[in-house]
Amino acid sequence: MNPRFKVAKLFAALVLMLGTYLVPAMSVQAQPREYEPGSVLIFPFFDARPGKLSILTVTNVNTSRRVSPNSFRQGDVQIHYYYIDGVDCLEFNRTQFLTPGDTHTVLASQHNPEGSFGYVYVVAEDPETEERIDYDYLIGDEVVFDSKLGFVWQVPAIAFQALPGQDPLVPCPDQTGGGHCLTDSVANGGTANGLMDFDGSEYAAFPDRLIVSSFFQQGPKTTDTLVLFSPGNPTLTVNPEFLIFNNREEKFSRDFVFNCWWSGTLDQISNVVKNLGGDRHEFGPPSVQTGWMTVDGAEGFFSGSGNRVNDPPILGMIVKSFGGGTKGLGTASLLHHLGTQPAQF
Repeated sequence: MNPRFKVAKLFAALVLMLGTYLVPAMSVQAQPREYEPGSVLIFPFFDARPGKLSILTVTNVNTSRRVSPNSFRQGDVQIHYYYIDGVDCLEFNRTQFLTPGDTHTVLASQHNPEGSFGYVYVVAEDPETEERIDYDYLIGDEVVFDSKLGFVWQVPAIAFQALPGQDPLVPCPDQTGGGHCLTDSVANGGTANGLMDFDGSEYAAFPDRLIVSSFFQQGPKTTDTLVLFSPGNPTLTVNPEFLIFNNREEKFSRDFVFNCWWSGTLDQISNVVKNLGGDRHEFGPPSVQTGWMTVDGAEGFFSGSGNRVNDPPILGMIVKSFGGGTKGLGTASLLHHLGTQPAQF
């Protein structure tokens, strides 16, 4: 037997033997990866109130113009925007067709004339049937101009990958005419319940906890604004638990309550952030201290019924401003993720 052929057979047998172990390991990739393309993009914040402009961009990085049997190209996709109002969680939605390599930029106040602030999520759909598909080719970011604070900030969208087609050598049983796997399909490992399941089978799961990696002790010239939201049922009130640490590893526990979407300064959660009691000489001027915190969904309850939910999923971001007024500086960042938590909406 040709030695090369023998090696090839042995390698093929090894792949077959390990396949049972490799596929489950791939299917449990859990956390969202905001700097990679996904099938669902979540923008934690949009603001169309006076003095603020929010610009959202979604780009289709699939440039394939190969024509499928249904006459659509493999790089064609419909994206479905869902704007969720930050006050009452009412939804405004609209769709947009993207060609291969296309990009779509909108001004939130014009794209959604019914909402003033809240969050947005964008879902990849088949342009023929409008069913949700495995289409990990969407990237996005948002830019917010804030004339009140006097600065501009930008963050990427949080990207969730679709998971039904993990093995590129094994086609999904349930596909669209364009060759993309359906996510809400029992044959592909989904639930076929009409909802998006972020469970590690249809889409990557939500994080279990969020981490604010650092913040400055809050004062007249240092203000951090936290954005938190829990996608899903608008009647769900979330009671997250905060663990706040100073730079001496001392820990403070606080809890908080919000419904659907919330934005506020850190001192609205606890006055501990104004007096951390840490090492005053670790960073820069003696009056400046730093800390960090974790945010856990902990529990939630439905208004009216009072039924409780353990550990509801949450996402968020933080906006930091320095100096105050129109002469200040500012930046924004997404929160770090830890662990996994299923979500459904």
